[in-house]
Amino acid sequence: MIKYLHRVLQHARFTALPDGSVEGAIPAFPSVHAHAPSLEECRWLLEVALARTIVEALHAEQPLPTLADIAVEPYEQALV
Repeated sequence: MIKYLHRVLQHARFTALPDGSVEGAIPAFPSVHAHAPSLEECRWLLEVALARTIVEALHAEQPLPTLADIAVEPYEQALV
């Protein structure tokens, strides 16, 4: 699961805003986004939001997107 989370985070997109803050999003998870004063904080908030979204999806028995070579197998979902 950690490998999946880290791989998903590699697809994160960050945008510097005119006020100096940073927005972050993950295309495979449209509901996961973050906004913070710095890139480091935005990255951290995005990771927290992604982890929460993954846990909620698994709890609801919803499938997670397959990214490149990593998919969450059913036995991994049962462990959550």
